[in-house]
Amino acid sequence: MASPTQLAALLASVRSMIDSDPRLAEHCDKDELSRYLAAYAEYPDPVVSASAALKGTLKFRKQLPAEHDAVPCPDCRADPLSHSMRIIGLDCHARPVVYTNFVHSANRSNTSAIVEHIRSIMESSLRLIRREERKTNLNARVSEASQKVNPPADSIPVSVHGALVVGRDVSDRGQVVWIFDFDGFQPSDCNPELVHDVFQLTTLYPERLGLAVLLNTPYSFSKLWAIVNPLLRETTVSKIRFINTAALRSPEIQTQLGDAVIRWVEEEMMENGDVLTRSKKCFWEWRYTRKELGDEQPEAEADLSSGDEELFPKLGSLKNHDPRGIRSYVYHTEYELPVDRVFVESYEWEKDGKGKPRSR
Repeated sequence: MASPTQLAALLASVRSMIDSDPRLAEHCDKDELSRYLAAYAEYPDPVVSASAALKGTLKFRKQLPAEHDAVPCPDCRADPLSHSMRIIGLDCHARPVVYTNFVHSANRSNTSAIVEHIRSIMESSLRLIRREERKTNLNARVSEASQKVNPPADSIPVSVHGALVVGRDVSDRGQVVWIFDFDGFQPSDCNPELVHDVFQLTTLYPERLGLAVLLNTPYSFSKLWAIVNPLLRETTVSKIRFINTAALRSPEIQTQLGDAVIRWVEEEMMENGDVLTRSKKCFWEWRYTRKELGDEQPEAEADLSSGDEELFPKLGSLKNHDPRGIRSYVYHTEYELPVDRVFVESYEWEKDGKGKPRSR
């Protein structure tokens, strides 16, 4: 754990950069400084090494646009099926969960676009983390005030999205969970250049990995793993789990992710496994669309909120499984749809009294 002296020295080393751009201050709080010092704890001089890395990150952040773009990368702005990588909710430690698969990623050869997509996902995750922490701090102040009036009873902390916060401590704060579904993985996806560029990107986000779940990895991935594994720190390797689909229900994974996330992943994988429909799937649509059902399908009844037709879905009716993510996340007011709205057909069946699409 970083000492107060190390934290003060690291903050002093970047003070001039913060003074020149106040936007950088939120990226230099105690938790963030501690992450940099932890990442370089094994170096001869952790403060000097952490300072060099943090200065590089702040220089990078000064170049970012003031407004965040929820659409991850240039490829996905042109074609949402370029990459299938999105935040699908919060786990039971209130950490953002990113799901990605290969079967719905059409453009896997453009390394720079993939790295840009990952960077954007990380920025969206940090925005979500900061919003959660602000609300958690507000709830804590309200709770503290109420306890002065009413004695505290045993309670279970719950995040704004309804995720159970089980045993959360400082090590959980600010971390992200990644779920890699290897359905569709090909030997050509073993790309050393991509591995190198992703490693470079991780220097901007030290100690941000909470858990990495690699689902159903094929034998062809073992060659790439043999290259990557020696490059990883022991603490990073300890957060990686190679499992099959059935192991999602193991006690360890359930304790980490929670039932809502696991159930969503199971349903998503089952849906993606349908070879008859997965080529038509639009993972950003929450209603059945023309691309998925065809133009000749009858439209749903006027009351589209009444539910799904499980056996015979109709155009515009709600899907049984929402591929955007878990309900508590995608129906939250701060949810960001990760594709350009021009590609979203579901809005067509959601009209208010003025004929305008309702915000989701």
